[in-house]
Amino acid sequence: MAKKESRDAARYGTRNGEIKFGHVHNDQVLSAFMARSGYDYRHYMTLEAEGKRAGTTVNRCPKVYEIKCGDDQKKGQGAFIVDVLNGDIILKARNGDIKLQARNIDILANENASGNDQGVVTIEGNEKIMMRTKNFEMNASSVAKFFSSGACELVAKSSMNFSAGLFAAVDNCCSGKNSKPSLWDTNVQSDNQLNTGTIQA
Repeated sequence: MAKKESRDAARYGTRNGEIKFGHVHNDQVLSAFMARSGYDYRHYMTLEAEGKRAGTTVNRCPKVYEIKCGDDQKKGQGAFIVDVLNGDIILKARNGDIKLQARNIDILANENASGNDQGVVTIEGNEKIMMRTKNFEMNASSVAKFFSSGACELVAKSSMNFSAGLFAAVDNCCSGKNSKPSLWDTNVQSDNQLNTGTIQA
């Protein structure tokens, strides 16, 4: 297939770089504007006009892409803002890590959240999730759960306190009866209901 051309395309440049109006890429996508370095063809910026990337802005560089801002901003004021009206934000590091460094880091999942399927924060680690801090606090207004398909260990070198309005401990739950009855034992529940007269024998 012959390469599409822009009839009113214009190009201005030197050996150091160029700007083009109406550049057509190899995949037949038309850029309304392109600015490109003359030293590396992979170093460019485009404003896509037609085709599968219409309305897209592309920034491409073979090495470091750096944004430095906020010289005159005060602490607590926004300096670098990304506002996505629809769609997701995706950060990828194909052969590297993603690092967040700041005085404080807040992760909030409550903007426009409605229903139990929204306002969710998910963290998955293929091998391990490690957290190190001086104080660790977790607050759950409804339910807090810890599950492990293998071993689960709680270790405190100083002291360990358990406080609950109702407390039940169960062991040997995979092989037979519990060592002590709990409120979740269906047989115990039936016996209690029978004794209190809430069910008929």
